[in-house]
Amino acid sequence: MQPHVCFRSAWAVSALLVCLVFLGCPEKGEGPLEPTEAKVVCPGNVFIGDPAKPAVVLITDTTKLNIVSGIAENVDPGKHRVVLWSLDDYYTRIASGPICSDSSWSFGTTTKGSPIVLVVDATYDMYEYTRIEHPALMKGVIAWDALPSRDLPTGSIGDPAQHPEIRIVGLTPGSSAIRGTVNNVNARKVRVVLYAKTDYYYIQPSIASPYTKVCVGNGRWSSTTYTWDRMVALLVDSTFVAQSKLSSHPSRMSGVVSWDEYPEPCTPFGIVGSLASPPEISIVGLTYGSATVRGTANNIDVARTRVVLYAQRQSFQWYVQPYAVSPYTEICGGSGSWTNSVYSWDRVVALLVDTSFVPKSTLTTHPALSANVRAWDEYPVRCAPIGIIGDLSFPPIIRITTAASSRIEGTVLNVDASKLRVVLWAKTNMWYVQPWIAYPYTDICGGSGTWGSYTHGWNTIAALLVDNTYSPGATRYGDPWSDRGVVAWTKYP
Repeated sequence: MQPHVCFRSAWAVSALLVCLVFLGCPEKGEGPLEPTEAKVVCPGNVFIGDPAKPAVVLITDTTKLNIVSGIAENVDPGKHRVVLWSLDDYYTRIASGPICSDSSWSFGTTTKGSPIVLVVDATYDMYEYTRIEHPALMKGVIAWDALPSRDLPTGSIGDPAQHPEIRIVGLTPGSSAIRGTVNNVNARKVRVVLYAKTDYYYIQPSIASPYTKVCVGNGRWSSTTYTWDRMVALLVDSTFVAQSKLSSHPSRMSGVVSWDEYPEPCTPFGIVGSLASPPEISIVGLTYGSATVRGTANNIDVARTRVVLYAQRQSFQWYVQPYAVSPYTEICGGSGSWTNSVYSWDRVVALLVDTSFVPKSTLTTHPALSANVRAWDEYPVRCAPIGIIGDLSFPPIIRITTAASSRIEGTVLNVDASKLRVVLWAKTNMWYVQPWIAYPYTDICGGSGTWGSYTHGWNTIAALLVDNTYSPGATRYGDPWSDRGVVAWTKYP
């Protein structure tokens, strides 16, 4: 039977153990062994003990610094060798060496794990360096000893009658190695599956090698991973079917008996707040230039609600974040927290949407106007074209409040922000619509009535308040405020 290994690359592990050296069998009075009366030959060439009796090996001394030594009896030094293993995170072969004519053997080692010593014959596989099963179960082992106990592991970790557990241990951002522990399981009946989140959840380290086995001696596991923003470790049973890529949280898959996540567990189900109250969403702690957006949601059923992020750059289109192929941000049950990455932006909008929401990759209107949006927030200020500003019984008014070379800002009054927009024209040798022909409209912030946009160089700037009958051109020689659909205008200077 092909033995299992805990690490996917046994050679990588063995390379780390180059410094662990077999000390050999010293001559009389030399080295770490006690002197003997007769000259010791290493390796011996005479059978030691009784060939009719079973081979025996004993660890007799681990008190000396970095030394493990002992004796072997009823063995043939010409045909048998001793092999030292250690149990730390997994079973690892440390070294191998001969049996001396006085039946002694000795190894130098820096490992802190529990020692296991084997006497092996020629059928033993010297090329196996790591295992999840006890080395004594290998072919070619004729005797063995171990400290602190010779009991072979049953595979039971913790109390299998209790709920299974898995933990990610010691992981740090950017790490390419991941390790952890399991508890309350039979290690021979479960496996670990890892998913790394970037735009999707991707199985690690590959779909060709999706399962990480658990060491039966201590319930530990270890594997490698590629680039990730979040890491999910699943403890799965035999019914689990691995998939290479997922858009929803891996813990929802059939066959998952337990799971853990880094940087923090984020269960995508449960009730947050009170469903009798209006849904809420907030962007928390965002600053200009940040590549990560975080926030909270409240009064929702997490399983039926998600967050969708949009970013606007230079008053142009809104772009879904972080990717068009991965537009949804899951909400953590219990806390209601959420987090995702975002690219270059001037404004960020977080939408709280239900499962019927179908995000578009780009928008020319404010995202909060989309159908099936339950709540929304925006940074740096909430600025959706929704609501009445002033008194609609009075004539609409538009003003320019800031007229910089590349930025124009202003206010409106007595308008319905959902029915009117602002169009800017900059005059040099002629009038040019701003900021671009493809993006001529500037939304009005509901509530405050403020608006703002980028612009190219100008001698005169005109701001038009227009309804849906207005159709801007690209350039013109005559004054732009004389066109149909203009309900108010102003200019500077």
